[in-house]
Amino acid sequence: MMNIKYETESGMYLFKGDILDSFVLHIPHASTHIPNLEGFVLDKVQENINLLTDWATDKIFDVDGVEKIITPFSRLFCDVERFEDESEPMVNVGRGFFYTNGYDGSELRKPNEDLKELVRRDFYLKHHELFYDKVKKRLDKYGVCHIVDCHSLYQQEIIR
Repeated sequence: MMNIKYETESGMYLFKGDILDSFVLHIPHASTHIPNLEGFVLDKVQENINLLTDWATDKIFDVDGVEKIITPFSRLFCDVERFEDESEPMVNVGRGFFYTNGYDGSELRKPNEDLKELVRRDFYLKHHELFYDKVKKRLDKYGVCHIVDCHSLYQQEIIR
């Protein structure tokens, strides 16, 4: 069956067919993987991963038939949900897209402009290109895209 959207008199859009095709599940903080440990204060990494990872969101939101974008690296390495420039409020506390400070304000990674630019170009921007493409595909086909931003509040016990 072809999915078609149409507008009702009330202005609401309805689908004929499988509405799940119009959804994208964005799962940005489930990974604990750090592709490059350069500059990280190693004794701070595990504690921050334990507290800042959205544990199990990749499993909680594993819905058959729904497109998922699961970021394959930790937010400690590159937080794809932050703005890439100085307009990001969390830059002021060292937690823009390129974290230099941990959850408690302590140094997590040494500032490094060359590495920051590499992370922006090769990770942050690539993620956003993928996101844009998946959303655009749905907009072009259905005229609408439903984005669900998937997070959790569960925290692992701190390993010391």
